[in-house]
Amino acid sequence: MTMVYPAQINQPGIQIPMQQPPVVAQAPYAQVMREQRWSWCPMVTALFSFFFCTPLGAVSLMAASTSYTDHKVKDFNRATNKRNIAYGFGIAAIVIGCLVLIITIAIWASFLSTVDDIYYGYSGKY
Repeated sequence: MTMVYPAQINQPGIQIPMQQPPVVAQAPYAQVMREQRWSWCPMVTALFSFFFCTPLGAVSLMAASTSYTDHKVKDFNRATNKRNIAYGFGIAAIVIGCLVLIITIAIWASFLSTVDDIYYGYSGKY
């Protein structure tokens, strides 16, 4: 198989000037990161949740404090991630703590009603 070239290229001694695309120099740009404002809400939520469910509250408190540290060194992506973790564990601790409190009150009220019945001799028959 033979290659067919245009007539100008096949003639000896003729050089075709090569055209290069123009080089467009772009000025380097600096990505301007707007500093995010710190909110104490994750820390307060974590501290509040610590009293409802201590294990989950401790995780929430740790995440909130490391979120504050990351914010101070201007690592906003990690600070946001840890803030979300702190909110998640904090809210879970509050919900679990409230459920345990409600169940405890219900069991205690049930126990008190049976203790009174036993004390006063009520056997369930009229």
